[in-house]
This record gives sequence, structure tokens and C-alpha cells, in this order.
Amino acid sequence: MAIALGITSTINQFLIALNFDVVGISAFAVFTGFYLGFDYIGWRLPGIQRVLATPDLNGTWKGKFNSSFVEDSDDSQSNGEDECGPRLEVQQRWSMIEVIFVNPGSSRSESTSATIRTDKSDPEILFTYRNRKTGDELPETQRIHEGTNRLRLVTGEEGNAVLEGDYYTDEQRNNHGYMRFERKSKRRILDF
Repeated sequence: MAIALGITSTINQFLIALNFDVVGISAFAVFTGFYLGFDYIGWRLPGIQRVLATPDLNGTWKGKFNSSFVEDSDDSQSNGEDECGPRLEVQQRWSMIEVIFVNPGSSRSESTSATIRTDKSDPEILFTYRNRKTGDELPETQRIHEGTNRLRLVTGEEGNAVLEGDYYTDEQRNNHGYMRFERKSKRRILDF
């Protein structure tokens, strides 16, 4: 706080020297500026990242998942291994992280809470989600469910970032499975 007060005083003196009509910049305004700068940009700087050890997961991740869910016995998914082309979209700042999972033509999940653990050898993102299946022909009990994901950040064979791990759903659906995603872009691609 003392630093913010010192900076406030210096900024005010500088503006007065330039003949600006200064009412005064509060320490709160300076703190807010620093906080927002750190929240959106500062924490991603390489030197700060080494100290904080919080990975930048922003971007579009593409991959696959295997699910214990079986729709009906005539379906090719009857073996319980549903290989799909899903995507994760991650939007992250220092103070928040949001994960959107899309399984094209089937469902969309949005995180309801998320955290990153950095106390292990491989950082993990843990998040709960709410899933909305698409299709009016589905019974209400199958349209919405909740679940949890635990994905580890590892380095893939080609040196790329990979998120892999497990998921499970609530007791209503009682499914579980394995997911693996590779980062394709550090930007989100919202075309789904």
C-alpha cells in the first residue's frame, strides 16, 4: 500500500507540473490499475510465470475421450469406448478460469468452478461442469447433467502441451471416462 501511495503522489506531482487540473489520483485507482494489469497480462510474463508456476492454459484444445456411456446396443458405441472429436476452450486470467467442452453435434459443457493445482510434478486443472445435451428427442433426465474433470498438463511426444485425465458424472448418469487434448491455438476459436 505504501508503494501505491508513493506512486499516487508522484503521478499527481507529474500531472501538476504539466499544468493538468488534477483532483488527485487515489491509491485505490493506482492499485486497481496494477491489479487489472497483472490479472490480464502480468501473470503471463515469462519471469513472473517462473516464480508463480501457474501455467497459461488459454486457447483451443482438440482431442478425444473414452466414455463408459452406452446409448443403445445397436450403436457402434456399445463397446463403451466413444472416440469423438471434442474441443476444450479455455479462457484464463490470474483471478479466474473458464472451461467450455464441446462434443460437436452432441453436447456442450461449461465449467461451474475451476482451480489449478501446482503442488504436484505436473500441474492439474480440476473443474466441475454442467452439460447440456442437444436434441429435443432426449428425455429431460438426459439433457442436463453435472460432473467433474481432473486433467494433468503434460508435454506431448512432439513437445506440445497436452491435457489428459479422467472425468465422471453425477449419480443420475453415473458415467466416467478418460480425456486427452492437445493445444491447437493459444486463442479461443468460438465457431461452435
